[in-house]
Amino acid sequence: MSLEPVPKQSDAVPQVTVLMSVFNGARTLREAVESILDQTFSAYEFLIIDDASTDETPQMLDDYAARDARIRIVRNDRNLGLTQSLNRGIGLSRGALIARMDADDISRPNRLDRQVSFMAAAPEIAVSSCAAQLFGLNSEVWSPPETHDGIVAELSYHNCLCHAGAILRSAFLNEHGLRYPDVAFAQDYLFWAQCSERGRLAGLREILIDYRTHPDSVGAKNRAGQRQTVRLAQRLILASAFGISATDAELQFHEKLNRAPGDFFDGSRDHLLWALNIARNSTRDSLRAQLRRRLEEAVLSRARNIGRPFPRSMPEMKLLVELYGPVGAIGFAIRAYAVFAFGRLV
Repeated sequence: MSLEPVPKQSDAVPQVTVLMSVFNGARTLREAVESILDQTFSAYEFLIIDDASTDETPQMLDDYAARDARIRIVRNDRNLGLTQSLNRGIGLSRGALIARMDADDISRPNRLDRQVSFMAAAPEIAVSSCAAQLFGLNSEVWSPPETHDGIVAELSYHNCLCHAGAILRSAFLNEHGLRYPDVAFAQDYLFWAQCSERGRLAGLREILIDYRTHPDSVGAKNRAGQRQTVRLAQRLILASAFGISATDAELQFHEKLNRAPGDFFDGSRDHLLWALNIARNSTRDSLRAQLRRRLEEAVLSRARNIGRPFPRSMPEMKLLVELYGPVGAIGFAIRAYAVFAFGRLV
């Protein structure tokens, strides 16, 4: 990155606000900030909320702000936490688009260019995110569904959007009074659920951010604490997007359907009744399509590896009929029994 000062820009409203909140992030801050300053797209302001840091973060931010007039530093008098800091940042943002950035991740140089172009070409989209390359503890690629229906179907099971790679329309947030919910954990998951009620979401399957995973992350340390928020988001998505009201017990079934579909379809009658509820009552086919994929993955894998045929009961056959129709159900049953009999996909 060039260390030459960037000339002071005009007071024209920037096209994009890159919004970051940081608390004692000196260890990773330099990589994160420089990845934004090195963007091929330059019509942005970089709004950084310093959440009362006590390490070298304040001095580092001052040094960057002195060199680049696009950087705006706002300091909290006391530590407010990520949710309140981001909400403060949304209120202070001047850009028509808000691109999220975390202080321990790295945006690829063309990230803003690609995302701004995408949003310009799809004015109906209120929120989008990109694929992320994980590094640190994990090295997978986190890739979102591309369509709104695909995203809300996945959101009914788990958070499928990378928060640090998201870009949002300011007018959409302000029109609907949307801000991050005041919950301790998994704020972004519940926020996506709330956004999906009022606007359309989309995903870019291009890797535009490197997402750091480490044992000190909030998610890694507070998995148990996230469960309550996760269920709030799941319940909201199922009700608003698919017209399905879920009890706490049914949400447990739904979570198991996501985590261990093989065990789910070898489970109790109540598990099957929940799957039948989705198949019969979902107001959109995308959730039924997700259920079909999980069913196929679980049933054919168990038939091949464990020797468990499907269907073995009338409720199981009813589920197949609801998902595939009578002819398709018979075809699926024949396929599953062939895998059971011969130990391979036919």
